[in-house]
Amino acid sequence: MIQLKQILEQLPELTSFEKEQKEEFSTEISLLLESTRELMIIREKYADILKREAELASKVEEFKNRIFPSIYFGTVKHHTTKEPYIIARSLWKKGTNDYAQLSAYIGAVAKFPKGIDDVEVMKIAKDKIRKKIREKFPIGE
Repeated sequence: MIQLKQILEQLPELTSFEKEQKEEFSTEISLLLESTRELMIIREKYADILKREAELASKVEEFKNRIFPSIYFGTVKHHTTKEPYIIARSLWKKGTNDYAQLSAYIGAVAKFPKGIDDVEVMKIAKDKIRKKIREKFPIGE
Protein backbone atom coordinates (compact mmCIF):
# COMPACT_ATOMS: atom_id res chain seq x y z
CA MET A 1 0.00 0.00 0.00
CA ILE A 2 1.21 3.50 -0.80
CA GLN A 3 2.18 5.45 2.33
CA LEU A 4 2.08 9.22 2.82
CA LYS A 5 5.87 9.13 3.20
CA GLN A 6 6.21 7.70 -0.33
CA ILE A 7 3.92 10.39 -1.72
CA LEU A 8 5.92 13.13 0.00
CA GLU A 9 9.08 11.69 -1.55
CA GLN A 10 7.42 12.26 -4.92
CA LEU A 11 6.34 15.78 -3.92
CA PRO A 12 9.16 17.28 -1.83
CA GLU A 13 7.80 20.78 -2.56
CA LEU A 14 4.99 20.18 -0.06
CA THR A 15 7.38 20.22 2.88
CA SER A 16 8.32 23.81 2.09
CA PHE A 17 4.76 25.09 2.69
CA GLU A 18 4.07 27.17 5.79
CA LYS A 19 1.10 26.33 8.01
CA GLU A 20 -0.95 29.23 6.59
CA GLN A 21 -0.22 28.12 3.02
CA LYS A 22 -1.23 24.55 3.85
CA GLU A 23 -4.55 25.82 5.17
CA GLU A 24 -5.07 28.19 2.23
CA PHE A 25 -4.37 25.49 -0.34
CA SER A 26 -5.78 22.55 1.61
CA THR A 27 -8.25 21.59 -1.14
CA GLU A 28 -5.60 21.63 -3.85
CA ILE A 29 -3.10 19.80 -1.65
CA SER A 30 -5.56 17.06 -0.76
CA LEU A 31 -6.50 16.63 -4.45
CA LEU A 32 -2.80 16.55 -5.37
CA LEU A 33 -2.09 13.93 -2.70
CA GLU A 34 -5.02 11.78 -3.78
CA SER A 35 -4.14 12.01 -7.47
CA THR A 36 -0.48 11.25 -6.74
CA ARG A 37 -1.48 8.24 -4.62
CA GLU A 38 -3.70 6.91 -7.42
CA LEU A 39 -0.94 7.48 -9.98
CA MET A 40 1.58 5.61 -7.84
CA ILE A 41 -0.86 2.69 -7.37
CA ILE A 42 -1.41 2.43 -11.12
CA ARG A 43 2.31 2.65 -11.85
CA GLU A 44 3.02 -0.02 -9.27
CA LYS A 45 0.24 -2.29 -10.53
CA TYR A 46 1.13 -1.92 -14.20
CA ALA A 47 4.91 -1.47 -13.96
CA ASP A 48 5.65 -4.64 -15.93
CA ILE A 49 3.13 -3.79 -18.63
CA LEU A 50 4.42 -0.21 -18.95
CA LYS A 51 8.01 -1.48 -19.14
CA ARG A 52 7.07 -4.00 -21.84
CA GLU A 53 5.14 -1.33 -23.75
CA ALA A 54 8.20 0.93 -23.76
CA GLU A 55 10.45 -1.93 -24.92
CA LEU A 56 8.07 -2.86 -27.75
CA ALA A 57 7.64 0.76 -28.82
CA SER A 58 11.43 1.06 -29.03
CA LYS A 59 11.69 -2.12 -31.13
CA VAL A 60 8.92 -0.98 -33.48
CA GLU A 61 10.70 2.34 -33.98
CA GLU A 62 14.01 0.59 -34.69
CA PHE A 63 12.47 -1.76 -37.26
CA LYS A 64 10.64 1.12 -38.94
CA ASN A 65 13.96 2.96 -39.22
CA ARG A 66 15.64 -0.16 -40.63
CA ILE A 67 12.99 -0.60 -43.30
CA PHE A 68 12.17 3.06 -44.01
CA PRO A 69 15.34 5.06 -43.22
CA SER A 70 15.31 8.83 -43.57
CA ILE A 71 17.60 9.66 -46.46
CA TYR A 72 19.12 12.99 -47.44
CA PHE A 73 20.77 13.61 -50.78
CA GLY A 74 23.59 15.79 -51.89
CA THR A 75 25.77 16.27 -54.89
CA VAL A 76 29.53 16.34 -54.65
CA LYS A 77 32.31 16.71 -57.21
CA HIS A 78 34.72 13.85 -57.67
CA HIS A 79 38.16 14.79 -56.34
CA THR A 80 40.02 13.92 -59.55
CA THR A 81 37.54 14.08 -62.44
CA LYS A 82 35.52 16.97 -60.98
CA GLU A 83 32.37 15.26 -62.29
CA PRO A 84 29.37 15.72 -59.95
CA TYR A 85 27.87 12.63 -58.33
CA ILE A 86 24.99 11.93 -55.97
CA ILE A 87 25.53 10.76 -52.43
CA ALA A 88 22.89 9.58 -49.97
CA ARG A 89 23.20 10.08 -46.22
CA SER A 90 21.21 8.76 -43.30
CA LEU A 91 21.54 8.93 -39.53
CA TRP A 92 21.21 5.78 -37.42
CA LYS A 93 20.32 6.25 -33.76
CA LYS A 94 22.83 4.28 -31.67
CA GLY A 95 21.71 5.58 -28.30
CA THR A 96 20.41 8.64 -26.53
CA ASN A 97 21.69 11.64 -28.52
CA ASP A 98 24.18 9.35 -30.28
CA TYR A 99 23.95 8.88 -34.04
CA ALA A 100 26.06 7.23 -36.72
CA GLN A 101 26.13 8.78 -40.16
CA LEU A 102 25.78 6.34 -43.03
CA SER A 103 26.71 7.36 -46.56
CA ALA A 104 26.25 5.67 -49.91
CA TYR A 105 27.48 6.51 -53.40
CA ILE A 106 24.52 6.60 -55.80
CA GLY A 107 26.09 7.50 -59.14
CA ALA A 108 27.09 10.29 -61.48
CA VAL A 109 24.53 13.09 -61.84
CA ALA A 110 24.72 12.65 -65.64
CA LYS A 111 23.34 9.12 -65.23
CA PHE A 112 20.08 10.42 -63.71
CA PRO A 113 18.15 12.94 -65.87
CA LYS A 114 16.16 14.37 -62.92
CA GLY A 115 19.14 14.47 -60.55
CA ILE A 116 18.27 13.75 -56.92
CA ASP A 117 14.55 13.83 -57.79
CA ASP A 118 14.90 10.77 -60.01
CA VAL A 119 12.86 7.78 -58.78
CA GLU A 120 15.78 5.43 -59.41
CA VAL A 121 18.01 7.53 -57.11
CA MET A 122 15.69 6.93 -54.15
CA LYS A 123 15.42 3.22 -54.95
CA ILE A 124 19.20 2.80 -55.07
CA ALA A 125 19.70 4.91 -51.95
CA LYS A 126 17.19 2.98 -49.85
CA ASP A 127 18.68 -0.33 -50.91
CA LYS A 128 22.25 0.74 -50.13
CA ILE A 129 21.40 2.44 -46.82
CA ARG A 130 19.36 -0.57 -45.67
CA LYS A 131 22.33 -2.85 -46.44
CA LYS A 132 24.68 -0.54 -44.50
CA ILE A 133 22.33 -0.58 -41.51
CA ARG A 134 22.26 -4.40 -41.57
CA GLU A 135 26.03 -4.57 -41.94
CA LYS A 136 26.98 -2.07 -39.25
CA PHE A 137 24.06 -2.58 -36.84
CA PRO A 138 22.87 -6.19 -36.93
CA ILE A 139 19.56 -7.03 -35.30
CA GLY A 140 19.88 -7.68 -31.59
CA GLU A 141 22.97 -5.60 -30.97
